[in-house]
Amino acid sequence: YVHDLYLGDSLTYYKLQALDARVAHPDQFITTDIARFCAKLASFVSSLGKPALDAVIFNVQLVRGVGLRGTVGMFAMYMATAGLLRACTPAFGRMAAEQAALEGDFRAGHARVVANAEEIAFYRGAPREAEQLRASLRGLLAHARRVARSRVPHVVLEDMVIKYTWSAFGYAACALPFFVGGSSSGAGGGAGARTQRFVTNKRILVNLSDAGGRMMASIKEAMELTGYTARVYALLRALHALRRDDYGPPGAGAYALARAHGLTYSDIDGVRLTGVPIVAPGGDGELLVRPLTWEVRRGEHWLVAGPNGVGKSAVLRVLSGLWPVFAGVVERPEPAEIIYVPQRAYLALGSLRDQLIYPHTHAQMLALGRTDDELREVLAAVHLAYLPAREGGLGARKEWKDVLSGGEKQRINLARVFYHLPRFAVLDEATSAVSADVEGLIYEHAKRLGITLITISHRPALYRHHTYLLRLGVHEPPSESTGSTASSEPGSALTGLSISSAASSEPGSGPPSVSTESWVDDMAASGVLWDVVQLPAAPESPPPPPPLLRPAPSSASTSRIDVARESLADANRVEIEQLRRALAARQARVPALTARLDQVQRELLAAPV
Repeated sequence: YVHDLYLGDSLTYYKLQALDARVAHPDQFITTDIARFCAKLASFVSSLGKPALDAVIFNVQLVRGVGLRGTVGMFAMYMATAGLLRACTPAFGRMAAEQAALEGDFRAGHARVVANAEEIAFYRGAPREAEQLRASLRGLLAHARRVARSRVPHVVLEDMVIKYTWSAFGYAACALPFFVGGSSSGAGGGAGARTQRFVTNKRILVNLSDAGGRMMASIKEAMELTGYTARVYALLRALHALRRDDYGPPGAGAYALARAHGLTYSDIDGVRLTGVPIVAPGGDGELLVRPLTWEVRRGEHWLVAGPNGVGKSAVLRVLSGLWPVFAGVVERPEPAEIIYVPQRAYLALGSLRDQLIYPHTHAQMLALGRTDDELREVLAAVHLAYLPAREGGLGARKEWKDVLSGGEKQRINLARVFYHLPRFAVLDEATSAVSADVEGLIYEHAKRLGITLITISHRPALYRHHTYLLRLGVHEPPSESTGSTASSEPGSALTGLSISSAASSEPGSGPPSVSTESWVDDMAASGVLWDVVQLPAAPESPPPPPPLLRPAPSSASTSRIDVARESLADANRVEIEQLRRALAARQARVPALTARLDQVQRELLAAPV
């Protein structure tokens, strides 16, 4: 149940760590706290059920032996001493929750060392990491000592009350009928009969005291259970809230998460942002880029550039739905028609084949009619054709993040693009570790396959592979000398849009900054300016070697008409493949949509009129 909430389609696993601060170290909650909660709950039910039943049975027998008044007196004594123990009992529930949190911090520290072992080794950072882990361990041990110091006097007091106070009062209650004249319990019979009744009542009392002691221990376990219950409840509450995009009460800032009210649609053949501010969530939020109006049509390859920290990757996160849309409208293709490649290459557990088809499984790959030969062609397209032979085939299973180099990891991620063949691909510094010559061949291959590229980078070498440039971090608004009509009144927040041609500029000299259109936005004077520039066409160059998607035609026996026919056939094959995949994706969604429709209909029928 928790896994379904955590790893569902609503990106709860990402929101819980990146957007919400209610739960720290969710892995500790899921793997440890839930197991402890279940174990404590199961033991609490079993440890409390039998003592409670014994207490009822022995109390009934005790009424027959010592009378109702004696039993009521003993019960009053039990309640008084239990109240005393409760008042003197430390907050074991809160202590258990704090210990679980400290264990989570200590575990996260070790996980960080494991995940970054190579980088730490390069810097010889073991002493620093050891110091941090020792500090975390000292905090955990100090808390364990505080718990022990609180537990020892409580255990001593509990034993004194249960073993001595309850026993002394019980013996007095058992003996009282034999010393008070006229008691029906003590009257009649000789000394042997009276002694027998006393021994019987004493045994009942001993068993009753034992049941009471076990019940007190169960109550102490229940207090610890409350600590784990609070943590599990906090996790479930956060998961359910994040599935509804509920980030709690709105803060004082204009860009608090609860104030996000933008719209997102996934139903167009393109990418369009209309008046969307790029905001870094967290706390009161931080406006990175002023409201952005931007459209990407098929066949128009865009480069998003700007200095470090200006918000280039933030545009990707907003576009993909990782970050909320605070205002405006985001329109994008269906999920099957757009793929996002992050800057840090991710390699999943599994075989080399699993790396190429991620997030598909091998069964899904076979169901789509794809073959290993296609995967080898995809590897050849990113210049990794040697990889299966070197690593032992497509079925080889290794820790790929440790086996592959940085450039190979990025090319594996780009190979996924060629396997899935989306209409749009958003690349966030996805070739920063790839050599310039291979990088150019990969970009040209993607364009030949009909994939529209949106690249986030600050490297001018990529200009030649794109049609337009979206520049973030423009320091000055467009001036009057460049034909701008923007207002420059003090305090006005300028959001400049400039679309200019650079066909006459020198190749490699970068885009000009001529502005032909701009407007004034009424947002607060924060966030960076942006503008749009049309890039010059790339100079004519010899075509790169064709990808190994089919046998290359012989240049000696191929005419221009044959080349044109082959190019048209390639484009048709790519278009047919994309349409086939889009149809398969829509057909796969039919059962889920049908089930959702049935559920809505049932809810409507069950709703009161």
